[in-house]
Amino acid sequence: MGFFISPRRLWGLLGIIWVAICILPFINGLIEGRFLFQLLRQQREQSRRNLRSSIRTAQMLDRASIPGFKSAHDARFPPYYIPQLRDPTGWWERLGLTRFDVDVTNMASTPDLELITALARMELYREERRHEDGAPWHHWVFASAQAGRMEGVFYDEWDEAFDDLLRHHHAKPTPGNASFHFVSCPDRYFCGAWFVKAPALLHLTTEAPDLFDAATAMMSTSHKEVPGYDNVTVRVMEFPIADPRRLGLAPGVFPSPFNQLRAVTADQYGWQRHPPYRRYVQVWRRLREHAAAEEQAHPRTYGLLVGLEKGLLTGLDLRGSIPWQVMPRMTGTFVSTVLHVMCERGLVTALEYLLQAPGAGHDDEKPGSLQPDDAMDEILILDFVEAFPDIAGEIVRSSADSGEAWEKMKDAIRSFLSTDEEKEVQVRPSTLSGYYFSNTSQDR
Repeated sequence: MGFFISPRRLWGLLGIIWVAICILPFINGLIEGRFLFQLLRQQREQSRRNLRSSIRTAQMLDRASIPGFKSAHDARFPPYYIPQLRDPTGWWERLGLTRFDVDVTNMASTPDLELITALARMELYREERRHEDGAPWHHWVFASAQAGRMEGVFYDEWDEAFDDLLRHHHAKPTPGNASFHFVSCPDRYFCGAWFVKAPALLHLTTEAPDLFDAATAMMSTSHKEVPGYDNVTVRVMEFPIADPRRLGLAPGVFPSPFNQLRAVTADQYGWQRHPPYRRYVQVWRRLREHAAAEEQAHPRTYGLLVGLEKGLLTGLDLRGSIPWQVMPRMTGTFVSTVLHVMCERGLVTALEYLLQAPGAGHDDEKPGSLQPDDAMDEILILDFVEAFPDIAGEIVRSSADSGEAWEKMKDAIRSFLSTDEEKEVQVRPSTLSGYYFSNTSQDR
């Protein structure tokens, strides 16, 4: 009698093998969900601290500005002699850009979290300039890892390399005559809100990339079209760049800080080697860095699990595989992050109920004063929900049933996160009469 396995048993055996292989990535994903929760909470608190201090600095510069003369925001101080971005509520105006998703006339009365959520977006527009003969606009912003610098005194090699870069482009202008601004990351709002790790260059342009790369075309700007305005696409280039293909340096050229910066800014199409800015991609990069640090700090627990996962998947030649590693790990991260937010919300709600109970002795406590940060939780989770199918790709949307199930899950999460009354974020109308955007929490 020959050896025979029924189809049902075969599928069951394959399922057991799949679970046995995927259990380690899933467990590590659950742990990393805790890391992601901590990372986003830390970023929120840092943004809160830096936001108001940056606004106060900007208000001081406003008072120092004299009508009829150049604004103090555009002052050029040593060592770079280029303007520094300091105002988180109007930095785009210093670059000649426009936003339609932020009400700049009502910043002072806007709660911190709503302001952080709105300002973290990169939906930028530039008015069409007919006199420029259709030439695309380019601009660079250097993000420094240092809070201070002086003429001839630099605290790291990248600040010094950027100074050399400005001198180089003074003699040899950048393609398209792109100009420069810079920001200081440690004491300013920008880098924390954008999840950018300094040193970095931010490239802003109205030029659409060549569509020879399907991935680049897929990640092109998703801004709404506005008549009379060009969409502005932002790219983030964090240094040092380890991948030589993203630098385009000639063979034999040493990738020094100056050569890396120059390779990016001097190449007319070098910016196309880098994908457009996506907030969840930056969050994922910071999560990987945080997880690597935790792996080194806890070699006998989390580090051991990561080592076992790497050894197992490498031995089976499955490392980096979407169905065997990426999907289980991201699923675990997503589930863990959502559960942490739900647990926090439940604990805070229970504590608020106890404080408001009759005879609790806390009658002066305002209702809802202990509520968790719903706006930040909603942005946090829904960003990850939107990112999941993009990263997991065709696995999630491989069939109509899976796509429908995914949409139902997103609707359920939105329903859980939504408040009783839908809060609409007011926006500034455009100069075009009757044309404006209105973004609600459901649209994010």
